Amino acid sequence: MKKSKLITYLMTFQKDEFKLFEQFVASPYFNTKQELVDFYKFLQKYAPNFPENKVTKTAIYKTLYPNKSYNEKQLSYLMSDLSKLIEQFFTIEKSKDKATTDDAYFLDALIDRKLPKAFQQNFRKVNKDLEETVIHNAEFYLKEYLIHNAAVRYHLSQQSRKSNEYQQLVTNSLDNFYFAEKLQHSC
Repeated sequence: MKKSKLITYLMTFQKDEFKLFEQFVASPYFNTKQELVDFYKFLQKYAPNFPENKVTKTAIYKTLYPNKSYNEKQLSYLMSDLSKLIEQFFTIEKSKDKATTDDAYFLDALIDRKLPKAFQQNFRKVNKDLEETVIHNAEFYLKEYLIHNAAVRYHLSQQSRKSNEYQQLVTNSLDNFYFAEKLQHSC
């Protein structure tokens, strides 16, 4: 068990992440299987070391399904499902560090939901924030590219000729992002 992908993932958790992941697994938005919650609680008891004599496949199965005979396939599915939840958790936690894409995704959602007034208000706010940004690094240019790309999508959805102006800004932002990244990797 200790060499499984699941346990390998769990061994990288910081102390506070165990509690956060417990809330994540228990959230019906991300997980609808109660057995995964129970499975994680079993594993959490033995964190962070996961001793091999306590965390065995048979011990886990017996705890989760006390009245059933051992089924390797069913346990493998549970391990896989919990590993996928951890991967999703890692992704969401990492995205909290980078607000670069949040504004762009939000603007895209407003376009998809056909909310032009909300798009325009939020685009102005995000664009103003971009203009006030002092440090123009690769992350800045990526955000600028994503925001301008959303503007192109918006104007195309509105069948406006203004999208040509933003298409040039998208190209410029993408070029700037590329060169900033290339310089960073060169140094």
